[in-house]
Amino acid sequence: PDFGYYSTGRILHADGPADTGVPGDNTSQDWFNSYTTLPMALSPHFAHALCDRLVSMWHSMGQPPHIYLVEFGGGTGMLARDVLRHSRQLHAEFYNSVARYIIGERSK
Repeated sequence: PDFGYYSTGRILHADGPADTGVPGDNTSQDWFNSYTTLPMALSPHFAHALCDRLVSMWHSMGQPPHIYLVEFGGGTGMLARDVLRHSRQLHAEFYNSVARYIIGERSK
């Protein structure tokens, strides 16, 4: 829990000269301290597949009238937006049963 991106906010890599495209600029790689995870990069396609799976789980539960969706590490909220948009467009009954979509995010 003391190392890695989510604890330090930095990608673990060997520090070295950055390729900034500026001749003679040998600054460190501090500029490269974040990344985009694959689900976010594939949004909205990942969100559509996830939403369809959530709908099938909701059906398996007997279509309860009120459900809560909880996402940890939601970042910018793009996944939540895309899941809710897809459910509103294609799964209206499921969308109406979502009482609250909760995002737990630790970053600032």
